[in-house]
Amino acid sequence: HVTLNVRRNDDTTWRIEVEDTGIGIPSHKQETIFEEFQQADNSSTREYGGTGLGLAIVRRFVLMMGGHIRVASTVDQGSTFTIILPLIEVDQPEATI
Repeated sequence: HVTLNVRRNDDTTWRIEVEDTGIGIPSHKQETIFEEFQQADNSSTREYGGTGLGLAIVRRFVLMMGGHIRVASTVDQGSTFTIILPLIEVDQPEATI
């Protein structure tokens, strides 16, 4: 089960939270999962697939936009990934009819 929550955090930032009820991530692996080709389970018999690039790519995009990403996780209970991005207001051209 995955929940997505996007909201204005304050006057200057957005908060995006993705929460799951999955297997969780051990505390000693929580920083390394944002590195390329890293996964919480690096064993040759791991149950879940993937290349270990998804979170590294997300982290790069978040940093390029001036934000930051973090994870809070408990093994066997799930994880919450929180992204904070600056709120940038874009001037919209006036519509002409």
